Amino acid sequence: MKESIVENLKMKTLSFSLINFIKTMAAVTVVFTLTACPGGGGGDGAPVTTPLSYFGSYCNTCNTSIQNPVPLAVFESTNPDGNVTLTGVEVIGDARYITPNASGKNFRNYQGPIALRGRIVVRQHTQDMWSPCVLPQGAYNVQTYEVGTMGYAGGDITIPRLMTTSGAIEIVIAQGVLTENPPRLSAAVGIRRVGNVTCSSNFIDSFN
Repeated sequence: MKESIVENLKMKTLSFSLINFIKTMAAVTVVFTLTACPGGGGGDGAPVTTPLSYFGSYCNTCNTSIQNPVPLAVFESTNPDGNVTLTGVEVIGDARYITPNASGKNFRNYQGPIALRGRIVVRQHTQDMWSPCVLPQGAYNVQTYEVGTMGYAGGDITIPRLMTTSGAIEIVIAQGVLTENPPRLSAAVGIRRVGNVTCSSNFIDSFN
């Protein structure tokens, strides 16, 4: 299931912007119910377990996959019409995967597992035109649910599952590229689920 969703993100180009336009023109009224969810050092040699609280309350594999956490960047990213923004998102990597003798602990010198934590801001609620799923207006803390990966120098970023700490909004990121000055993420971002409602594979947009 995870692989098919990521592949859909790589192939499709439908946008939240288009969905908002269609929704506004059609004057669609949607009633929805959200299910709330609870919020939420290392070294070389023997495996080290990082406290789960560093990553939040959801990621059961973060503390084993990222044993020596180090911040690599803090980025912003938004969809074309500015309705949905990922803001203050920290990229957390494992110091063991930083290029030896690199000049700095940043994403340019890194290739390996990553986790994200930050916020997603939705300025206007957006209806998935292919399902009852609605992305509700609001600002939400978001954290990693399943560890992702980043290629060398900020390329080929995939995060299979992110989750908000309230509202139960599940997010997937694929085909991401991180740039700097200032750090921004270009990627396909999809909404998989809101509360108990599963979204369609078309509910995606290109962020930058």
